[in-house]
Amino acid sequence: MNFKLKDFRIENGLKQSDLQEVLGCKQSFISRVENGREAFPANFVHKLIDVYGKEKVTRFCDSNIEEETSTSKQSVPYEIVQAMIDERKRHDEMNAELIRQNGELIELLQERKKTNVRMEDTATCADVGSSNSEK
Repeated sequence: MNFKLKDFRIENGLKQSDLQEVLGCKQSFISRVENGREAFPANFVHKLIDVYGKEKVTRFCDSNIEEETSTSKQSVPYEIVQAMIDERKRHDEMNAELIRQNGELIELLQERKKTNVRMEDTATCADVGSSNSEK
């Protein structure tokens, strides 16, 4: 699909920075598209449609948006999708285990800190007690 981005931008009174904000891309990318050095992705056309409306946007396309996007979508085999789901579950389980282990470590460190404080307090009390008995 060839989208006439510069024509669209100028006719709608937009600056490259306006498109940058709407599309979430760099201004240099917009410049490359406008100068024919980069192709304009179909998903960006859909972003423009969401913001400016289909009638305004499709006039600047030289092909049918629906045809192009529907043929570019290919189905993914069930096995691959299932493998991705399983991998995600394993990843989530590993994260949960790491979070649990971190919680245990934090508890141990907090307990150790309390023990050290008690030992310091006991040592301070012992020092005070021995200095009082010397008097």
